Amino acid sequence: MIARVLLLGALAFLVWGSVRSEPLLVSEAQQVTLTATPSRTPTASNTATATVTPTASVTPTRTMTPVVSMSASTPTPTLTSSAPATLVILATATPSRTPTRTSTVTATVTPTASRTPTSTVTATPTITSTPTSTATSVPPLISDLATSSITRSSATISWTTNQPATSQIEYGGPTDVGLKVLRDPSLVTAHRVVLVGLQPGTPYRFLARSITAGGGVGLSVPNTLLTAPAGSGPEVADLVVLQATGTTATVGWASSTGNVAQVEYGTTTNYGAFTLLKVFNGPSQSMLLTGLRPATLYHFRVKAWDGQGALGASGDALFSTAPNGPATLIGDDNVQPDRLALRGGEATAFQYVATQSGQASALRLYVDVGSTAPVMRVALYADQAGSPGTILSQGSAPALVPGWINVSVPPINVLEGTRYWIGVLNPLGPGVLNLRQATLGGSSAASAQTSLAAFPQPFVIGVAGARSPLSASVVQIPPAITLTGPADGTVVTGQTQLSAVVDDDAPIARMQFFVDGLPVGTPVTAAPYTVTWNTAGLSTLVPHTVSARATDVIGRSGASAGVSVQVDNGPLIRSVTMAPGLTATSAQVTWSTDVPADGQVEYGLTTAYELSTPVDLVADTRHQMQLTGLAPGAVYHYRVRSRDANGAAAVSADGVFYTLP
Repeated sequence: MIARVLLLGALAFLVWGSVRSEPLLVSEAQQVTLTATPSRTPTASNTATATVTPTASVTPTRTMTPVVSMSASTPTPTLTSSAPATLVILATATPSRTPTRTSTVTATVTPTASRTPTSTVTATPTITSTPTSTATSVPPLISDLATSSITRSSATISWTTNQPATSQIEYGGPTDVGLKVLRDPSLVTAHRVVLVGLQPGTPYRFLARSITAGGGVGLSVPNTLLTAPAGSGPEVADLVVLQATGTTATVGWASSTGNVAQVEYGTTTNYGAFTLLKVFNGPSQSMLLTGLRPATLYHFRVKAWDGQGALGASGDALFSTAPNGPATLIGDDNVQPDRLALRGGEATAFQYVATQSGQASALRLYVDVGSTAPVMRVALYADQAGSPGTILSQGSAPALVPGWINVSVPPINVLEGTRYWIGVLNPLGPGVLNLRQATLGGSSAASAQTSLAAFPQPFVIGVAGARSPLSASVVQIPPAITLTGPADGTVVTGQTQLSAVVDDDAPIARMQFFVDGLPVGTPVTAAPYTVTWNTAGLSTLVPHTVSARATDVIGRSGASAGVSVQVDNGPLIRSVTMAPGLTATSAQVTWSTDVPADGQVEYGLTTAYELSTPVDLVADTRHQMQLTGLAPGAVYHYRVRSRDANGAAAVSADGVFYTLP
């Protein structure tokens, strides 16, 4: 019996040995990392199998090198072992395999030990993977693409998008090698791009492109346009800015055949704003632009139509609006090193270029020590072919003292980039006028006349020099505004009146009051400058700033200093109730307030509240008042009233109670 058992055991050992070809221990082999993605189709138990086409070969070597590389996008399960285990690999090399589930896995096998198997398999699988996709921004939808205002040299292209995006046109003519690009980075839904510099009677191809903030790109289908033929439409030339204030500008041009015109303007060459059409009877034409922002650079162009309806357009031109508040338009406040002495009857002039547009209302000059002249005259000349031309404005200052002297002059428009001359005259008489000038600089000129009592017109140059600048400047002084009510630091309540006074050398066109930067009421166009401010609903926890801004008829704008006030519309009344214990002739009312306040009840048979209790002067947040002498079986109206420490009163809504019969 024992012999049989031993024989069977030996046979089993031989069978097991023939089947086992050196099992691979996990602890001795490699670490396997499997990473699965959503597209895989394996048929396996607890093992992700990729869609692969493996090729296999058997060689009589003693090294096994499996190579597998795949991509994945889902969480990676990792197979690890903390104790020796046996991993038996059963592989059948087949030309192709069709899995029942689609999956993409990544497996990296790194041998860590040398094995001596009875057979060696080297497998190099060919991997078919499904790439993962990354979400992209939704592109804008371009619609309503259209062309308009086509002239010999320009065209306007417009379109809309269903979400805010940039505006870009890519265009080219028949001889252009590539496309030119015009781009506006503003994120808008209504798009407009103006093409200029086109050739007459020429077809152009173009497409629109818009890009959202998230990077989504929308493209139109390719389109074409044809410019107007040569010689069509009126000529528009000689664009000029006649006047520029903080909020307005007057532009002029010449057109011999255009009798209807319109001005397009804006902060880019796509403009965006335009005037109404205007009919003209002559070649010299001009229009007023309104609603501008102070200290802003603007582009503009003129479109004109002739009697046959043909359209012509000017090129692009620029202007800058004047700044708000005081501003130096010409010159500066530097004291120059060289002294200039003018005897009685002598005049001199210095050339400048305006650095800002605005309304000049004063000239400032530096009078040096040792001056004995009783009076000084100053003038602003236009430039005429490099010499002083027409006198634009002038004034005088008596009782001179050393230092900077302000000389008021009638307001005159000054345009940025334009040449002007500042003239100074020591009128004929005793005394000398000492000024300061540069040792070497720009153009200056002494008058040929030396016995002047007034500025010469024209200014005849006697000796030309190069001593500009003079220690002088031309300044804009806007309206001076002072708030007269309410006073700074006061507590306001209910309907509060805002008021101001203005000091200006020109009539005021409009005055606007503001609270915390928001306009209050409508602009006031004439004195007295007052408006009523309803403080209801404003926070009582923070101060509020009151200010005012005035603009005069020549476009200068000035602002007042801010005044800080506290709003108090009385305590917050809540929980108004009738206390228990109502009788035929008495009742008790209770309520609370958010701050300590006094209390009073008004009551009566109507909402006129014919009766009232005495005022309880004890400041408290909880209140109760007893009503007596009531009529039995009657309906009473009542309301409560409380005043806080500032005297601001609050009144509750109407309530009703019934006395017992």
